[in-house]
Amino acid sequence: MPSMMCTCCAAPVVVGMRKSQSSIGAAIAYWMSNTALNPAVLVFMAFVLPLKFVVIRVLLGLVLVFGVSHLLNRLAPEKSVEMEKILPPPREQRLPQTPFIHRWWKQLKGLTLAIVPAYIITVFILGEFGFGCFPRLTRTGVTTP
Repeated sequence: MPSMMCTCCAAPVVVGMRKSQSSIGAAIAYWMSNTALNPAVLVFMAFVLPLKFVVIRVLLGLVLVFGVSHLLNRLAPEKSVEMEKILPPPREQRLPQTPFIHRWWKQLKGLTLAIVPAYIITVFILGEFGFGCFPRLTRTGVTTP
């Protein structure tokens, strides 16, 4: 069942499938079909690349999804997973005892201290050296053709 997700977005679904005791073949088939047979990517490829590339991707995607998942289903031993290992602990055991606003502020500070310097450095580098990466730009602005 290909849907319009990338691999990183489909990974949590695959983890949930495995926690729900689906077979390894079904989980891998879902994960790989989202990447190889993503309808949005196939349509985009049809617009920008020759049609043979789209056909090759679809054919290899079908081999990957059905062939590899079937092979993994045959090779992987099925282990029964105990439900205690799957189920999360009760809610009162998971939540820290600090108030929500303190946890939120701590996360905001950490993200700000990580993102803002990286943003400033990126803007500085693109401002200084961007004209080399983008030929239509000069130090004074955009050139006209």
